[in-house]
Amino acid sequence: MTSSICKTLTSVRIFSYRRLPSSVGLLVPFLTRFPGLIDLDISFCNLVQIPDAIGQLSCLEGLNIGGNNFVTLPHCIKELPKLMYLNLEYCKHLEWLPSTLLPRVGGSYARVRYTGLYAFNCPNLSDTEGSTLVVISWMLKMIQVNMQRSVEVVIPGRKIPRWFNKQNSGDSVDLDLSPIMDDNNWIGIAACVTFVVHHVPTQFVGREEYLISYGFPRNRFGLIFEVPIRLKKDFITTELDHHMVLIFFSREMLISVYAIDLEEGTSDLYGVKFATTGYHPEVVEVKSCGYRWVFI
Repeated sequence: MTSSICKTLTSVRIFSYRRLPSSVGLLVPFLTRFPGLIDLDISFCNLVQIPDAIGQLSCLEGLNIGGNNFVTLPHCIKELPKLMYLNLEYCKHLEWLPSTLLPRVGGSYARVRYTGLYAFNCPNLSDTEGSTLVVISWMLKMIQVNMQRSVEVVIPGRKIPRWFNKQNSGDSVDLDLSPIMDDNNWIGIAACVTFVVHHVPTQFVGREEYLISYGFPRNRFGLIFEVPIRLKKDFITTELDHHMVLIFFSREMLISVYAIDLEEGTSDLYGVKFATTGYHPEVVEVKSCGYRWVFI
């Protein structure tokens, strides 16, 4: 019976605003008995250090360690060859993101819905163009490995990087289709959104709300996604600095939804914009957005 459970357990969530770090530290090594573990959530457990035993979970694809008190990412993360979802939201003591420890692609996507890195409301992270370029470089590596999926990153950032050559103030930007009609080597589109979170009003107390959605809307249809970051009770007490969402949409996703026919030079994307929506404009304000077509 025990052996059977060890093989089938794929997801564990240990979540509490008041959980003692020692109890979590004792439990995580026990989880190494479950070699098939895919998804682990130990967020908001007051951890000042992530247990090294996590590095032994070789099948792990999703890891949520947000809301804890560590200063740097644990080195054990680099031992996770299939990790593709890393949530660091509300890690207010986190100071840097070394590129060698960012998640990598290699999982089966059996249980993990999102692919990317989420560092929302990490005020000690450096908001510099250099760190942003590191993240863009990492995204490009992920795209090369797995071009059929979307990739997301949420990090501090005030200005859209120059790499996104089509930019606009506000919450939308028109798509120029001429580059992909003249060149069949495109593999997708990368987009960037900057936003700021204002003081959360009292009516949000006790609730969790998604920040923004983004995509290519057309009436009620199109590619629309939600950023899997929520406004959490008691964790946003003042206006936050600017953040960026970096996104990649694969060519396959766009073709399947918008019937792009490169040979005929036609596409249902004509007239479509890349657009974002703040679910609560009085709280989340989109400042700018941009995109660029990505080629081989």
